[in-house]
Amino acid sequence: MSSNSNRNFLETSEPKDIETLDKTSTTMTIGWNPPIANKECVHHYRVCYLLLPSDQFVEKNDEVCAQTPPVLDFDEPLEYNLTDLEPCAKYRISVTAITGGGIESDTVFHEDSAELEGMLAIGYLLVT
Repeated sequence: MSSNSNRNFLETSEPKDIETLDKTSTTMTIGWNPPIANKECVHHYRVCYLLLPSDQFVEKNDEVCAQTPPVLDFDEPLEYNLTDLEPCAKYRISVTAITGGGIESDTVFHEDSAELEGMLAIGYLLVT
């Protein structure tokens, strides 16, 4: 954070405790808590996700980003649904807080795979 008090008012710290709340073979619900510093300055969040390379997916993948609706309750945990994911693929998810003035927080990262927990995945066929 900057030592300039006018600038501090516009900055915010990064979102906290990013985690996967729920997932299926093609969706994930990601949750996080608001920043600690200047959370009242957050206007919205940018959520991005990237399919990570594996033996099956060797080409470079494009990152997909979306903006959340404006924040209405600064103390409540937040969540975002990722859809149309590749089954059994690993993703890197990032969340950035953005103030009304457009200043971005540090970005936090989380990795997880789109799959049903407790199930054996064989190709695209899920066996219970």
